[in-house]
Amino acid sequence: MRTLLLLDVGNTRVKIGLSVSGRIQARLQVETECAHDSDALAEQLRAAFGQWTSLDACFVASVVRGASESIAETVAGIWSVPSVMVNTQYDLGIAVAVPKPESVGIDRLLEASEAYHLLASGVVVATFGSAITVDLVTDDGTFRGGTILPGLRTGLHGLHRDTSLLPQLDVEAPNTVLGTDTATCMLAGVVYGATGAVDRIYQDLCHVAGKRLPLVITGGDVEYVAPLLKSTHQIEADLVLRALISLDRRM
Repeated sequence: MRTLLLLDVGNTRVKIGLSVSGRIQARLQVETECAHDSDALAEQLRAAFGQWTSLDACFVASVVRGASESIAETVAGIWSVPSVMVNTQYDLGIAVAVPKPESVGIDRLLEASEAYHLLASGVVVATFGSAITVDLVTDDGTFRGGTILPGLRTGLHGLHRDTSLLPQLDVEAPNTVLGTDTATCMLAGVVYGATGAVDRIYQDLCHVAGKRLPLVITGGDVEYVAPLLKSTHQIEADLVLRALISLDRRM
């Protein structure tokens, strides 16, 4: 029975899971800024996972510069285990057919791998977070690449930052594509625009693959886009955390 601490460090949030025998038993989500503060992170980890007094391993998948070192120090201080900083040198369970595999976000590769093994087929994976990524894995288990576009919050923030009069908004589900004031126009434009872009990219990636592939969607903003996507899809939560469990099995 292996007990694992799993961390998915994104630009906005850190998703943390505690896995026992391959099943996530407890979860925690903190703002990414917390990952740089060892004391604050230690307090959160003890509160969420303090009942587990020992770990077999800790896996960290990070796309945030400098966060991994602070996390490793904090985890070692609580459980006295080193942290595995996952990168493309590990067996990710798929081939990566791009010129510089190390330049691809490790979260994208892990999500692609887990979705591929979950469906046992080629797949397109769309992740809705600070950025929206749409990636292609072909039937032979090869990550071929994909696209990156602004996430919902990133889009709204950019409109506010780079204009004189547009307000700062948080993401919420638009009631209709027809905005009737500035705020509803911005929400409709960003949310419907993102879902329309993903629908189009999905169709084009299937064309690249030469066949229609299943579409898996994931990420913190899935709730806003899932009802609006026209492409048939399935929602899969915690793909990075689940991929880290799969990685542990392969080691």
